[in-house]
Amino acid sequence: MRARCLALCALLVACTEPLPGDVRNGEDAAAPDAGVDDGGRGEDGGLERDGGLPLDDGGSDGGGSDGGAPFTIRAIDVGTGSTHTCAVTTTNTVVCWGANDRGQLGRAEGERAPGVVEGVSATSVCAGDGFTCALTTAGEVACWGVNNRGQLGRGVMGEPDSTPLVIGLSGVRGITCGSHHACALDGDTVDCWGSNATGQLGTGGSTAADPWPRTAVSSAGSDFTLEAGARHTCFSDLIRGSGRTACWGDNGAGQIEEGGNSEYRAGLELNRVFISEMALGERHTCFMTTAGFTCRGSDAQQTAVPTAIGGGVDVAAAGLSASCGGSGADVVCWGDNDEWQLGTSASGATQATVTLPSDVRALDGGAGQFCAIDREQRVWCWGANGFGQARPGDPAAQVDPAMLGL
Repeated sequence: MRARCLALCALLVACTEPLPGDVRNGEDAAAPDAGVDDGGRGEDGGLERDGGLPLDDGGSDGGGSDGGAPFTIRAIDVGTGSTHTCAVTTTNTVVCWGANDRGQLGRAEGERAPGVVEGVSATSVCAGDGFTCALTTAGEVACWGVNNRGQLGRGVMGEPDSTPLVIGLSGVRGITCGSHHACALDGDTVDCWGSNATGQLGTGGSTAADPWPRTAVSSAGSDFTLEAGARHTCFSDLIRGSGRTACWGDNGAGQIEEGGNSEYRAGLELNRVFISEMALGERHTCFMTTAGFTCRGSDAQQTAVPTAIGGGVDVAAAGLSASCGGSGADVVCWGDNDEWQLGTSASGATQATVTLPSDVRALDGGAGQFCAIDREQRVWCWGANGFGQARPGDPAAQVDPAMLGL
């Protein structure tokens, strides 16, 4: 999940100005009270419907089996992991759904339906392979789920924990999750923790996993972009009009630098340019600069940017082997389509367009699923769905975008 300064600054004032999960305001954005009803809790303070959210008694976003409309989640941010997804609602509540074998949904293992993560008030969220981290409204980071490689940043490696705990960071401006590591812009430094097998923590030296947040690079910029791929990380900032971009971690496919080392354990600067959008997958990386949108890596399908977005996008995201870029209501996707992550079932497709009902404002990619937030702050997901990570309650692959609602 990418982190961007301007987007997060907007989210921090969501209580007074209902903003979507991007830098741009939506004129028709829903009011703050359109989020999860009472935090998704029943009258006794517990979650209703076996950990799911309570049903609304009407509305206009589709009909339920009883003739009423399902409750629609309104969100300001979304984070997609390997087999689960989480969103931050307009009331700063974190809601998660999908696989929950390691407590990555923030509640008892086994519950897969969308449910509230208790005790967390957040502005953004990111998800990896079996773990989740949230940027809280207090500017701290709370993580939960698997911790065998120190992914939770608690200073220890051990058993999974579904209880969100705040780690030792403050003044955090952005977070991002890779497959088994995470990073945060903590004041004026980017700190990373978790797996470091290919140098994705950017701390140099050893490639041993590290459960403590350690500094990768420093930053004095107010505008920034931070993004983690499966096993590599990139950061870009803008200081007094001069851009700087650095990447570190796995480079086995040339996803950082073509013809370079197989890995970079410390940040490698890339032409001192500010990158406004990034999409990092497993073996490819895409950048949005003033010159346009470009990708690098060894897989032709994953790096062949569609003509429709070559000139620029508003938002971008990558899964392990595919990427999507959004502009207006269109989300153009390219790469592998083995799990329908391009949003089409067309045989042999390597590019496709998903058209939402209104402009896309936020976008994120998991292992095989993508989720977007539109101007009306609705969450739409498509692609891999074996654990209900795209459409809760339906194990079939979700080719067409499905709106999150119960």
